Amino acid sequence: MREEIPRILQQHLSPSYGLSLNQKNDTSRGRAYQLCFINQLPKKIFTFSKIIAEDGAPLKIELHDTTYHNHIVNEEGSLLKIQVCVLNGDFGSNNGNEKMTKEEFNAKTLRPREGKGPLLNGDDTFVTLKNGVGYITKKIVFSDNSSWTRSGMFRLGVKVVQSTFIGVDIREGTSEPFKVKDNRGEVYKKHDCPSLNDEVWRLKRIAKDSKIHKNLSSNNINNVKDLLRLYITNQASLKEIIGNIPRKSWDTIIEHAKACNIDDDDKLYVYHWFSAQKSVSIVFNCIYKVVEVSFNWPNFRSIETLTLDEKVGIYILFILIRLI
Repeated sequence: MREEIPRILQQHLSPSYGLSLNQKNDTSRGRAYQLCFINQLPKKIFTFSKIIAEDGAPLKIELHDTTYHNHIVNEEGSLLKIQVCVLNGDFGSNNGNEKMTKEEFNAKTLRPREGKGPLLNGDDTFVTLKNGVGYITKKIVFSDNSSWTRSGMFRLGVKVVQSTFIGVDIREGTSEPFKVKDNRGEVYKKHDCPSLNDEVWRLKRIAKDSKIHKNLSSNNINNVKDLLRLYITNQASLKEIIGNIPRKSWDTIIEHAKACNIDDDDKLYVYHWFSAQKSVSIVFNCIYKVVEVSFNWPNFRSIETLTLDEKVGIYILFILIRLI
C-alpha cells in the first residue's frame, strides 16, 4: 500500500504548474499551448505614442497551458521567438482564449492602408520568451488610427516565428480590442486622475477654448488648483463664473477636479486670530481647505474632533477671512 501512494497522488494532482514545456508535451491534445497577454492595454491609444499597458508597465506575454491555464516554463537554452502584429478588433473574444487556427489568425492580420507605412513601427515587434515570459520594452507605435476598420478597433496579436521545440504547436494570442486615435487628439486628452497643475480644460465638461474655459481664464482660474481653491472658498462665485450649465455637468466638473491628489502639493497655510480672551489658529491645505485648528495654541485638532459649536465658530471665522 505504501508503494501505491505516490502513484495515486501523481494521478490526481495537477502536474501543470511549474513544469517545463518539454515535460508537458502531449501532441494528442492538439494545440495545447497558447501565447497570452498578461496585462491589459488602454482602451484608447494614440498614434506614434509608445504602446504600454494600462498601468504604465511594459506589455507582458506568457506561454500558457490551454487546459490548466498555467504559465509554462520552457527549457533552459530553448528558444521561443514571437512576432507582434495587428488584428481586426472584431476578431475573437475579449479573453483571448478562444480556439483558432493559424489560417483564421493570419486572415485577420491587418495590412496597412494604401499609402501608409507598416501599422506597427519600432524595434520590438519581435520578442524572445525566456522561461516562458517576454516583455515589449522598446518603443513600438501605431502609424495609423483604427477608424477605417469595421469595428473601429484593433487588437494586438502574437504568433511564434521561431522555436526549438519539435512537435509542439503553440496557439497564437490576442489582446482585448482598443481604439487607436490620431495623435493630434492627445493634445486635448482628459486625464482620468488630473493633477493640481493641469490646465482647467483638462477637466471633464470643460472643452479647450470653450466659453467655460474662457470665463475661467478671464478670472485667473487657469488650473485645477485654482478651480478647487475657489470651490472651497466661494462656490457661488465659481458657479457664476462658469455660467448656467446643467447640474449634472457641474457635478461632473467638481467630481473630476476632486479626483486629483491633493498631497502632490504639501504646502500648508496658517491664519492666526487673536482676541483678549483667546486665540485661534487655522491650518489650510494647498486648496484652502481647513485641516486643523488650534484654540489657545499650541495643541492642534482635526476638524472631525471639533464640537458643533466649535465648527460653527470656525465657519464664521472662515467667512470673515474671505471678506478680508
